[in-house]
Amino acid sequence: MRALLIASFFLSVSLPAFAGIDFFEGTYEEALQLAKEERKIIFIDAYASWCGPCKVMAKNVFTQDEVGDFYNSNFINLKLDMEKAEATGFKRNFTVTAYPTLFFIDGSETLVHKLVGGQNGAGLIGAGELALSKFDVSKDLAAEYEEGNRDPEFILEYVKALNASNKNSLPISNKYLITQKDLTTAFNLSFIYEANVACDSRIFSLFEKHKGKLIDMYGADKVSENIGKACNNTVKKALQYESRDLLEEAQEKYARNNSKKDAQRFSLESSIKFEEQLSNYEAMLTLVKKLNKTCLKQDAKAKVNWSSELDNYAHDFKSFEDYALKMAEEAAELEESRKVWQHYYDLLVTYNRTEKLQEVKAILDALDQ
Repeated sequence: MRALLIASFFLSVSLPAFAGIDFFEGTYEEALQLAKEERKIIFIDAYASWCGPCKVMAKNVFTQDEVGDFYNSNFINLKLDMEKAEATGFKRNFTVTAYPTLFFIDGSETLVHKLVGGQNGAGLIGAGELALSKFDVSKDLAAEYEEGNRDPEFILEYVKALNASNKNSLPISNKYLITQKDLTTAFNLSFIYEANVACDSRIFSLFEKHKGKLIDMYGADKVSENIGKACNNTVKKALQYESRDLLEEAQEKYARNNSKKDAQRFSLESSIKFEEQLSNYEAMLTLVKKLNKTCLKQDAKAKVNWSSELDNYAHDFKSFEDYALKMAEEAAELEESRKVWQHYYDLLVTYNRTEKLQEVKAILDALDQ
């Protein structure tokens, strides 16, 4: 689990951590356009509402922390009910004969990878890794770069391809930017925007220096998202190398570019994962409690996600079991959602807490009506 955590960990400034797969809410056609713009693969869960394995994956696999971290970082994720109009455009080019069928396609509707049938978390991540390995468009560009192509437009394309393939683009970006006398041209600002992939880099300093101009070009939300991703990538590096210095650098740079409230949540969430990586479980639980009390007061979804995270260790630590159940109960009291109440009920069963089982079961039955 720890190795997978390091490989796939990604915090989001707009979503609570450990939220499972975040499925795109737009249309199939809009997902295609976004895939072209972001040079990403679309992961499509082609399902039917009556399909048992589809329901199992939706409940038990798509909601897993590691699965969500990996898929949210690497794909545009889309669910299509194949028996509804939402799938009409997709069905013009793709056929589904069994459910679920899981597709990986690019923005031009080229099939990258496909598999049929329900998958567990490890299997789904493995399928995604295979799809990414097939989609690496940076290889041909790398050969052209080595042959001496230094056209700025080409280098930008190469950097984008490296980023889309989760490869290190910083050496290429730095070599280009160090040759530029004027970094305020529209092209060079767009280059800095694309090249800003880690906050422990010279390029992040350039990004901050020209932040105002970048906001004029891209808007405040996009610039904030870009900064968040750069800080997240440095957190991943901190986890990989177990470097508290890198962790603190990411937290400090995130804080100076975001609100106090957002910075506090980023700091707590990243610190929790760092202590988990070091197996400092007592410190981890202390930080989760602080996060819950200060940042998650009305956030039922985040409470469920963190409750699920604590549940991973509940069989070893009674304190984790108690607090996982506390967060699940708090979430249920905040939101009349069957998914939230089902999570609470499942934990009661798992932990053999029988005193509230009938009461919670009655609520679930009422929500089904």
